[in-house]
Amino acid sequence: MELRVLGPVEFVVDGTVLPTGHPRQRCVLAVLLVDANRTVVTEQLIDRVWGDQPPNRVRNVLSGYVARLRAVLGPAGEAVTLERRSKGYRLVVDGDRIDLHRFRRLTAQAQSADAGRAEATLTEALALWRGPAFADTDCPWLANLRHALQDERLTAELRRNDLALRGGRHAELLAGLHDLAEAHPLDERVTQQLMLALYRGGRQADALRAFTRARGRLADELGLDPGTELIALHRRILTNDPELTARPAPTVPEVAVPKVAVSEAAAPPVFPTPRQLPAAIGDFTGRGSELDALDAALATETDRPGPGRLLIAVEGCAGVGKTSLAVHWAHRVADRFPDGQLFVNLRGFAGGPPMPPIVALAQFLRALGVAPDRIPLDEGEAAAMYRSLLAGRRALVVLDDAHRVDQVRPLLPGSPGCAVLVTSRNQLRGLTVRDGGQRLTVDVLALDAARTLMASVLGERRVRAEPAAVDRLAELCAFLPLALRITAANLAGAPARGLADYAAELAAGNRLDALQVSNDQESAVRGALELSYAALDPVAQELFRRLGDFPGPDFTAEVAGVLLDAPADPALDVLVEAHLVEGGAGGRYRMHDLVRLLSGERAERQDPPAVREAALRRVLDHVFARVNSAADLLYPQMVRLSELAGPGADQSGSARLAPRHDPDWSFAAHGVALAWLDAERQNLVALVEHASQHGPHRPAWRLADALRGYFWLRRCAPEWLSAARAGLVAAESEDDVTAQASAWLSTADLNWSVGRYPEAVDGYRMASKLSLDGGWHAGQASTLCNLASVQVERGELRQASENYQASLAAHRAADRPVGLAVALSNLGNVEWEIGSLDRAAGYLHEALRLHEQLGSLGPEANALLNLGSIYHDLGRPDLALRYSTKAVGVVRTIGNRADEASALLTIAAVHCDAGRFPEARRQAHAALELAREIGGRRIEALALNTLGAIYRLLLDGEAAAQSHGQALELARTTGDRRGQTEALIGIAAVHIGLGHLDDARQSANQAIAHGRTAGYRLLIGYALTVLAASYRTGRDPVRAAAFSHRANRIYRWAGGRLGTARTYRVPGATPIRRGARLQRRSS
Repeated sequence: MELRVLGPVEFVVDGTVLPTGHPRQRCVLAVLLVDANRTVVTEQLIDRVWGDQPPNRVRNVLSGYVARLRAVLGPAGEAVTLERRSKGYRLVVDGDRIDLHRFRRLTAQAQSADAGRAEATLTEALALWRGPAFADTDCPWLANLRHALQDERLTAELRRNDLALRGGRHAELLAGLHDLAEAHPLDERVTQQLMLALYRGGRQADALRAFTRARGRLADELGLDPGTELIALHRRILTNDPELTARPAPTVPEVAVPKVAVSEAAAPPVFPTPRQLPAAIGDFTGRGSELDALDAALATETDRPGPGRLLIAVEGCAGVGKTSLAVHWAHRVADRFPDGQLFVNLRGFAGGPPMPPIVALAQFLRALGVAPDRIPLDEGEAAAMYRSLLAGRRALVVLDDAHRVDQVRPLLPGSPGCAVLVTSRNQLRGLTVRDGGQRLTVDVLALDAARTLMASVLGERRVRAEPAAVDRLAELCAFLPLALRITAANLAGAPARGLADYAAELAAGNRLDALQVSNDQESAVRGALELSYAALDPVAQELFRRLGDFPGPDFTAEVAGVLLDAPADPALDVLVEAHLVEGGAGGRYRMHDLVRLLSGERAERQDPPAVREAALRRVLDHVFARVNSAADLLYPQMVRLSELAGPGADQSGSARLAPRHDPDWSFAAHGVALAWLDAERQNLVALVEHASQHGPHRPAWRLADALRGYFWLRRCAPEWLSAARAGLVAAESEDDVTAQASAWLSTADLNWSVGRYPEAVDGYRMASKLSLDGGWHAGQASTLCNLASVQVERGELRQASENYQASLAAHRAADRPVGLAVALSNLGNVEWEIGSLDRAAGYLHEALRLHEQLGSLGPEANALLNLGSIYHDLGRPDLALRYSTKAVGVVRTIGNRADEASALLTIAAVHCDAGRFPEARRQAHAALELAREIGGRRIEALALNTLGAIYRLLLDGEAAAQSHGQALELARTTGDRRGQTEALIGIAAVHIGLGHLDDARQSANQAIAHGRTAGYRLLIGYALTVLAASYRTGRDPVRAAAFSHRANRIYRWAGGRLGTARTYRVPGATPIRRGARLQRRSS
């Protein structure tokens, strides 16, 4: 069975092409095949298939196509399934059965293969093409993708041709090269290959005519002269250069990164050692046999030869003490796992939805040192990264309160050395059958252990005074530790009360409760809890009921006070003493899941729905006000829905939301605001999801919208995605177009932050359309601004400039000065990318003035560091250092580590220019460490390029080659054209220092090609400078002067005096790029 899109869309079974139905139905199939094994959201699918012209009742039409496609795909059986997911559709199929995915896999394999295998692999990949991709479809989205895939095909074809030319197989290529030249008449790489093949086939005149045709077309259509490589080949053919036949040079050169030994500086990465275990219970009692069983399992696994890892599922009823046992044993054996202990509460029975594996994986990956924006959104990819990080390490993983096997399985390490302890009320038999796990059932306490536990709370004297009553209490509590602790805590608060009397009262309550529930253990806890509840004062009782409705995993006294609508500290102390609430570190509290369940039941019996809804609404309003206060400090430039209404118009004005018992609800300091958001992140996401599912819907999307800027700062992708999706569901529930636009804007920002550019562009298009439909002008302006920023990173500078200009106009129309300032900063950025430094500085000074007037520290710092970078390029080190140093001070105040790294790189470049190499290296290393901590892969590539330039000037070729090579690989991974171009320039300079002049020229010419494609004029100037140095080193002063002259023309046009001054420096000492490209702000 095959599914084909590299040509007409086809479904092939046993060699027979089966019909795929209506042309629009084929579009649906093609879109799903492109994103095979990933969910395509319904709105995206509609947008990709129909664009701006969907039919009436488009969802019904789409459902019909999907139903028919399932029938079409039926002959493939289980090899392909079309699933309906909660948000859209997913086509599940082995990727190798789709020609597009097989093509990409083969071209990737060819990258690391030797010449012979690479040529064969690329030939196999190219044979998959049967014509233009999606040839029989007319969807705009597929048409755009068709052009991108054509570029991928051309790249593979050029590389295959180059390898064949090296091997002397020019005759085999001629027919294909003629067709390729006809299809790509302006591509100089194709012309070079055709000329070389013709010349080697004895057709010198035809080769020269091919050059003449290409030169004419370049002049007529683009007004350009041929590039240096094409001119050089023409000259060599004219002179019958014998090397063209004897030792054919590659016409589409791969980048030759100098082969050097790894320097001592490249030490293996140091991973953090997580210590996530909660505090153990001080009066842990009993469980000797269970602890012995765990010890024996660990000893057996350690002694057993071969691969494997210890996996134990600790099972038992609620309140039996599974978590206490797991945590106690984990502390006891922690020293056996020197690489750390990981702990997560999977919230399997917490009342709300269990924690998705991707969220748990993200928490573990962050604890293991993975920067937030490097954490994959795909669960399978995240699990693979997690397993890779734990490979070869000895770590203990505790997965508490699991609900089902598929929640656990992605969290299992894949190699020996680790141990996993899972606790669950369910019997997770699948872990035993498939995953080689062991099961340990935890029963209730023995009578002696129950007595000991009671004595630890009540004291030995009181227990010895009424031994029969103690035994009766243990029986009535079903020997459950949770029920025993609640009962003992209640008695401890009433020292004059007799144990026998309390037992009689508890027995009477249990008999009544037994009529309502069949679970003896739950009945025991319920009975103990009811008596403890009855002993509480009315305020503590009310707080207990309110806490059962709070959806987050933990809470603070502040949240408890909002639920109670009064100061809650005294009532909280009472609940902690009664063992109904557990106190934790940092002023945070939690309730046992069963206690929370019974608390909610009590509230449902006793309180009218309006009272419960009002309490939850108070919390939603309170945290919304808190988040908005933090947003005003941390990311005021990012548009929010709360800006739409004036004071009170939306009943969401911050003043109205301030709880009357808490006058200090707002934030005065950036660090305090950020710390609060970090601590409350899980609760905030839980509140959004709960309100989205159960109502009220409006607070759900408002809170999700207000959190967008925080997620942008912290890059916690799984939580961001959960909040954005919940916000979208809430907005769709009430048909609020503007709120839907906000949710799509957030999702697009998320995709931008993790380098998923096509998905980001799709999201911005949807957000733009919805913003226009809803009349949300500020949202439209921000969408255009962020879309333009993605286009800059993709090297689409003209489109980016147009969208920034449109964003400027939209912000002015919306009378939004902070957005206007951001758009000005970003427009300055794109002018700098193009190479117009003076204009860039003008835009940035205007933006800085606005930010200073508005008091927006984050955007102000961004404008400062961008000005520092521009003044470095303009050859003004004094101003570069002044603005960059000021930027560092501001970003450290607000905690923006990405901008701090960028500013440090400019400072490093200034020190390097002045010959202060130790200080330059220190600053660059600090920036590199910061970039790796936060996962800023583009900043990391820039830091590596900066270090490479410093090492070049220190004449350390090995370190320079290593740094630039790593930067190039990183930039290719992220699709970062500028990073690739800068790395190529650096690699070329290293080659000059090593005497590899041909390799240097190849790398420099590739940098020029990148620069031409994207419009990086200044970088083209730097690459020309390198070419000049290579010819000067090769004792060719005429060519050296020619390239220097071309470089100087660019520098004079751009206003870059630094580059001009350096054109005539010693060979190899090429211009050091200021380390950080200008940072684009999210709007």
